[in-house]
Amino acid sequence: MKEADIIKLATLAYWRYDRQHIVGAIECGGADVMTMSKSLLIAESEVKVTIADMRREFKTKSHKHQFMLRGGFNRRASVNYFYFVVPERLKEKALEVVKELYPYAGLLVSRKHINIYYGEPNIYSLKSAKRMQRPKPLIDEIIRMGYAASNTAIRYGNKLIETNEVGSDIELK
Repeated sequence: MKEADIIKLATLAYWRYDRQHIVGAIECGGADVMTMSKSLLIAESEVKVTIADMRREFKTKSHKHQFMLRGGFNRRASVNYFYFVVPERLKEKALEVVKELYPYAGLLVSRKHINIYYGEPNIYSLKSAKRMQRPKPLIDEIIRMGYAASNTAIRYGNKLIETNEVGSDIELK
């Protein structure tokens, strides 16, 4: 599995188990990880494994980030919290980039050693995201997230089988 895929999976587990979100999916609605809390607040997480990719995000998805900077509303992006997730080796530089370009964004950090089954959390928060006032999602958005969640389970199950990574510990580079 690629480093980004492992971090996406750890991020989904963080939102589901550590933060008690009720549903979540990988590669949902253009987000690397999207989850929904019991109160129907949506958190979007973008996994970045290089600082250049993190900076490029502002250019490649400028329309989305301009809405977030202005606090505006876009029905297709009813996100209440936006986070970047980076490997531990990038945390200091990533925090500088978030403060410079993404003042509304939070920053989550993935530990170097990922343990899928037990132990300390694989992800920790370095900076909380500011809450954006968005209306609660429509029923079709909730259904779409449910479909994406089942797709996530199938896709990652297939990756696990293909790569034969059955052990409990996965080491990031």
